[in-house]
Amino acid sequence: MKPSPRSPFRAPPSGGTRQPLLNAPTIVRWVAGVTIAAHVIRLLAMNGWLGTGEWVGRAFLTLAFIPARYGSAGAWETDLAAILISPFGHTLIHGGWAHLLVNMGFLLAFGAPVARRMGGVQFLLLYGLTAAAGAFMFTAFTPQGISPLVGASGAIFGLLGAILRVALYPPAGVPPAPFPFNQRRRAFVIAGVYVGITLLMGVAPRISGIEGAIAWEAHLGGLLAGFLLMPFFDMRGVPK
Repeated sequence: MKPSPRSPFRAPPSGGTRQPLLNAPTIVRWVAGVTIAAHVIRLLAMNGWLGTGEWVGRAFLTLAFIPARYGSAGAWETDLAAILISPFGHTLIHGGWAHLLVNMGFLLAFGAPVARRMGGVQFLLLYGLTAAAGAFMFTAFTPQGISPLVGASGAIFGLLGAILRVALYPPAGVPPAPFPFNQRRRAFVIAGVYVGITLLMGVAPRISGIEGAIAWEAHLGGLLAGFLLMPFFDMRGVPK
């Protein structure tokens, strides 16, 4: 007698599957690869390896999120592309190698368990929405700010919020969050480490090698958005 096939939505024994933390799904590795490539291209262009550097400045202003744009009537006519692109595009710009590598490391760590619970399109949508939520939370605190917001931290905090939602409120009838997020205490320890690292970078940016201040407002916005949006994405796009 053949054993009945296990439903993909049935929780496995022992509280979750144990998969390597950094064995990320393809979509997560693509996001990390594109982000790293964007940083390398920007550095090459700034050093004159890709022709004149004028387009680098234009690309930066288009991708970087600047809150004051959204309160200026004329910006909708002159900076429409930046207004539409920068809520998501700012994730492609980083303040240095330390900023980039820390973000990409945690993208792999938090993005992997989230991406395994949904399809690639759903993951990109969640990533983009949490990035935008972080950007607009930043705007809520600094509505006339002209300092650009750059980096993927808001979106990564969104992924952290998403996996914490699963750890805190595991949905009935579907697999729990994978190791090491399948236990609430362990999930909060990992979250605390990440928050601690970002706080350290905010207090001592020169030591960490990051240029500029840490936008904690964007982190908060991304975290809340990921926590609230996860139920709408969880297990969507996963083959049944």
